[in-house]
Amino acid sequence: MDLLAMNLDDLIEHHRTLVAEGATDKALAEVEFRIMEAAPEDIPRNGHALLQWAATTLRQSQHVTARRRELWIAGPAADPLWARVDAGMPIGRTARVLRAARSRASRRNREAFRRAIEEELRKMDYRPAEVVTPTPILPTAGDAKDPFPSLPAPSLGAREFWQKLRQVLAEHMRPRLEFMPEHERDRLLDDFDRDVQAVCAQHSSKWQKSARGQQERQRVSRQHFTNALRVLHMDPPRRGAPLEPVLAQANKQKKTLARLYHPDSHGGSEHTRAQYQAVLDAFLVVEQYVSENKKPVTPSLRLVDGGKQ
Repeated sequence: MDLLAMNLDDLIEHHRTLVAEGATDKALAEVEFRIMEAAPEDIPRNGHALLQWAATTLRQSQHVTARRRELWIAGPAADPLWARVDAGMPIGRTARVLRAARSRASRRNREAFRRAIEEELRKMDYRPAEVVTPTPILPTAGDAKDPFPSLPAPSLGAREFWQKLRQVLAEHMRPRLEFMPEHERDRLLDDFDRDVQAVCAQHSSKWQKSARGQQERQRVSRQHFTNALRVLHMDPPRRGAPLEPVLAQANKQKKTLARLYHPDSHGGSEHTRAQYQAVLDAFLVVEQYVSENKKPVTPSLRLVDGGKQ
């Protein structure tokens, strides 16, 4: 069907037909792009106003309309993303992939841009893993003394762990959010995911401190303390100055820099992971130095009754 020969009303009716037939997002994106090209002249051609008009006319989410248009403009380089969307990846996630791909390659170089998209998809890996039912291990005659032999547990890296946890959380929460719009559901899942990571990071810090407390620790030198402060973008205090204000300021700097370097602040990319961990380690060094060099508080004496306390 020649979309260029159709007027605006025919395009809108064709779009509704495709929606009723369950057409792919790519097919809908092509029609929506032609509809926006044929928009009335009184509609401003800037992005927000045009998207708002198209979403209202087509009776669908402006968020979905914007993501489809963004993918369509990307051209053939976005074919891997269209394939993932058809396989079940929420279309709202495509913005993060495109944003990360643009930071690595120019859209003018289509081959490099396509490779960047494919690399980001490999990192994010939204395809659900196949569920394999483990075969039960039955004891044999030779295993009579040890009917349940210990098996080495598979180790997961940090990236694989959060992907697995995200998949489990999404499968658990999706039935409770099935009546919500897709972009709102994805936003809630993202918020929940960040909250879980924050809680785990908080407790991980406590576990690390507890583990170090069980071991014999070496005292932190003044040089290590100074280096840690520089990692936190702070100047070292003069010798003999109280350290409690330094610890309070270091805590503020840790929170600010952790938000700045956290991988979630960079589209899930791991290139700032080392800086994020360095900030956390630097704060622990400052905290240990302050606790080791905190001056004991001596109670003040008040003389009454002719010199007696």
